[in-house]
Amino acid sequence: MADVVKAQVVINKINEVVEKYREMTIELEAPASLDGSKGKFMVPFANDRELTEWAEKALNAQGGAAVSEKAGSAVGKALGSKIPFGGFGGGAAKKKGKQMGAVTAIGGTAFIKKTDRSLNSADDYIVYLQVQHSGSVEYQKA
Repeated sequence: MADVVKAQVVINKINEVVEKYREMTIELEAPASLDGSKGKFMVPFANDRELTEWAEKALNAQGGAAVSEKAGSAVGKALGSKIPFGGFGGGAAKKKGKQMGAVTAIGGTAFIKKTDRSLNSADDYIVYLQVQHSGSVEYQKA
């Protein structure tokens, strides 16, 4: 019986903590973005808050990555059969092929860099997108 009472006390404490955090809200401030493609991470939204052309293409370009993944896999198999220990490079070739296929399918690196905003850190990029665009339909699609 004492164990049941102890368990109830613990459950009550947990419920108190949960309620305390449920009432809290977090106000995030968007980090400053850079004009154009000066940063490492391109923002997929134009200044008019619509998806950029390359972001729209990315949402529709799943096929290019799949084809290039197959090509990378074939290169990896060829390496494995011709070069001692070449099979170890197969995974890297497959991954690189997939990345290159995805970028090519949406117009290439130069096309992606025709963007209005960018950021230098992944953390800033994530917070910026959340604060600036999380309420939009386009954000939900992306």
